[in-house]
Amino acid sequence: MNPFPGQSLRRIAPWVPRRRARAVPWDAVDVRKVEAADTLALRQRVLRPHQTIDELAREMDERDAVYFAAVEDGAVIGTASVHREAPPWAAEDLGAWRLRGMATDAARRHQRVGTAVLNAVVEYVRERGADVLWCNARATAIEFYMRAGFTTRGESWEEPMIGTHVAMQRPIAVQSV
Repeated sequence: MNPFPGQSLRRIAPWVPRRRARAVPWDAVDVRKVEAADTLALRQRVLRPHQTIDELAREMDERDAVYFAAVEDGAVIGTASVHREAPPWAAEDLGAWRLRGMATDAARRHQRVGTAVLNAVVEYVRERGADVLWCNARATAIEFYMRAGFTTRGESWEEPMIGTHVAMQRPIAVQSV
């Protein structure tokens, strides 16, 4: 509450932290399936700034991957991909899906964009009978994934030029009818 009505609190007390932009409900974010190419600019900017978009495109050889994007005014502000892949600790798990390339535009973080994208992915894999969703999470994203029901699996490791990662997983409950 501003104790100085009619005046900007930032002008009076510039040390007061700015308020974050108000988050929209996650289900109000427009998330849709898209082509891999639609996600490249955001993925490169957020996840792989040391690579060119062409280099990143060559690495995206997941033929059966499905790409999701949160879109606002025609721009991709959040993205992730998912494909069937057993985790290294359970190579026989045919009901496992791997989450990859999860990214949110820096200006839209903490506004539930990532949650909306992740919820779309979870619903997609649930409809296809998944029993687990797993990923290699960056250390900076562990709290986000834990809030979404993921748990860590094993020790962390360093990915050159990218940073510390840890494997995470989350069970996918089958919804009853």
